Amino acid sequence: MSVPGRHSLPLPDRTGGHGGREWVGSAVEAWETSLPGGLLLTVQRAPVAVVALAGEIDLANCLELEVVVTRVAADPGVEGVVVDLTGVGFLAACGVRCLTGLRMRLAAGGHPLQLVVAPDAGSLRRVLALIDGFDIVGSLAEAGAVR
Repeated sequence: MSVPGRHSLPLPDRTGGHGGREWVGSAVEAWETSLPGGLLLTVQRAPVAVVALAGEIDLANCLELEVVVTRVAADPGVEGVVVDLTGVGFLAACGVRCLTGLRMRLAAGGHPLQLVVAPDAGSLRRVLALIDGFDIVGSLAEAGAVR
């Protein structure tokens, strides 16, 4: 399955397939992929899904990121989503819009969204703190999402 648009992105299907790779574990629990612009996305699925990002969130990957996180939240058994931004070095304005849209979409579906931003990530933390409604924590442990 692919995301329509400029880039083709393999997304997991309900049988566990993911672009020729198998899911980790006996059930659909974890997978990783690269989005355009070199953004690495790793997902651990549980009642609270963790989406860990590494790289830059910009115009090259905002759309795909939003689609992937929305699909993760829609998976059966997922009760909330934690987006780990500790590996993100740059967040463009479209990335802020993407996270804001995700927060609203997930909240409408009854899924809380938490953002993990390292305490020393000054500008990223300041920008996200300006936007009302984000639940920002400093670590996965603080989010209660340590596996």
